[in-house]
Amino acid sequence: MESFVKVLLALICSQGHSQRGREVYAQIKPVKAGDVLEKSNLQFSIDLYKESVKREGNVFFSPWSLQTTLGMVYAGAEERTKSQMQKALSFPSNNSDDLIYEGLHRNLISIQVTI
Repeated sequence: MESFVKVLLALICSQGHSQRGREVYAQIKPVKAGDVLEKSNLQFSIDLYKESVKREGNVFFSPWSLQTTLGMVYAGAEERTKSQMQKALSFPSNNSDDLIYEGLHRNLISIQVTI
């Protein structure tokens, strides 16, 4: 397990070390307040926390990572599944998918800029 963590950390640290990658990421603005996913991320985090504290013991999770990963799954979902995921992730129903995808993309880019 320890070697897996070391390999994972090495892979994370090696991301974004190319000059071209830095130039591309520097041109994209990080997520700002008021982004389409800001409120949904907060609501998703609160809902997830409420569910997780129902069980005894320590809890560790990353709402941002979970929402971003499930957001990528959401991009491939259709019909009923997509509707259920939209509700569970607290994605706004009044916005187009393009705005949600753009928000997810900006979230991913913002984390790469800060590494």
